[in-house]
Amino acid sequence: MEIHDKIAEIVKLVDSARTMPMSSTAMMNKQQLLSLLDEVREHLPENLQAAEAVLGQREALLIEARGNAQRIIANARSEQARLVADHAVTQVARMEAEDIVRQAREQAEAIRSDADDYVDAKLARLEISAARIVETVRDGREQLRHPTAYEDLAHHRNGHEPAERPVPVELAAADDDPLGLGHQDRPGEARGLGESRGSSETREFREPTGLRESTGFGESTGFGVGDRGGDDEPDDAGDGDHRGGGDDGGDRAAGRGAGHRAGRGGGTEDSSAEPTAPQRATVGD
Repeated sequence: MEIHDKIAEIVKLVDSARTMPMSSTAMMNKQQLLSLLDEVREHLPENLQAAEAVLGQREALLIEARGNAQRIIANARSEQARLVADHAVTQVARMEAEDIVRQAREQAEAIRSDADDYVDAKLARLEISAARIVETVRDGREQLRHPTAYEDLAHHRNGHEPAERPVPVELAAADDDPLGLGHQDRPGEARGLGESRGSSETREFREPTGLRESTGFGESTGFGVGDRGGDDEPDDAGDGDHRGGGDDGGDRAAGRGAGHRAGRGGGTEDSSAEPTAPQRATVGD
């Protein structure tokens, strides 16, 4: 910058010189002007060398700058291509991921729907089985509480008419016996399922409905064991024993049912007839 200062002093010196009238000539200090010019000359080679060095390196600098610019541009283009490629790959990956998630959700929904249908079917079957069990238990309790009503209900469900109500069997006095099985003064006495000593007794039982073997009151064991006038004829209908001498003292059993009758005299009788009207059997002394 010193050379520029010296040049500025020279310019100032020329401007301050005194001019001649009617002329452009100026008068100035010659020695001062030469001194300034010498100083400028001394500093000028250094600047010129620096300028020449800069001018000499200009091409190299331009070539280097162009190379750097091209390298930067190439890197930018490569980065741009990479970013574009990454963006495309990202989009494809995102689309594939969304498709996978959608398929997984559809499969999960189908599995859930199938599981719901399976469980619903199982629960429906279980509900039907439970209803049947409850109905069976209810019918069993009703049978225990009201046996006859349950039998009527069973006949109704099976398409049959309900059986008749239980009929009473009266063990009345000898003079009221319509079958002649009452008190006798002969050697043979009538003894049945219970002996009546001077009084009448009425018993009621229910005839079984359905074909089964009677083991209670429906089983004929012979109400009387009497003598029949000394003859050894076979029993009537196989329901009692007749042992010699005397009148018929109770040779039949009361109580008919829809089941089997097992007589003591032998044989079983399978009857499907409906229960009849109340029958009276008398056991007396």
